[in-house]
Amino acid sequence: MRATGTYVTATTLGEPVRAFVPRPLPPARPALAPESYEAGTRDAELALARLSGVSGLVPSVEWLLYSAIRKEALLTSQIEGTQATLTDLFDGEAGLVVANINLMDAQLVDNFYLFVLSRYPAAAEKDTAEAAAVGQSQAAGRRSAVVAL
Repeated sequence: MRATGTYVTATTLGEPVRAFVPRPLPPARPALAPESYEAGTRDAELALARLSGVSGLVPSVEWLLYSAIRKEALLTSQIEGTQATLTDLFDGEAGLVVANINLMDAQLVDNFYLFVLSRYPAAAEKDTAEAAAVGQSQAAGRRSAVVAL
């Protein structure tokens, strides 16, 4: 067990008090035994291997990235109370009719997705040209529909 500091007794106005004095930060020589990080490294390598295997099953890695960012935008927006589903988003992008109640929610998710792409240019570069064109044209259609409401 590592002690993080010591207690010192001092007298203040004739009354003894104990004060905790922490050790200086950061430790001069932190313990970095290989056993402390080998399991985490092994788990991370296995996760990367699984991702690599899955990427071979999809038509393109860009498509996988597009879907992952879209799903993250949806989950983050659902925390804020949106009711749109991933099916609503893909239906809207495919030009299918989306229920009016989910149209505005789909717009909120789309805004978040566009925000993510603006914050991470590498993600925007990996976004396929076809998916970007479909997403932008459908987003423009949803924007005009929202304004019309």
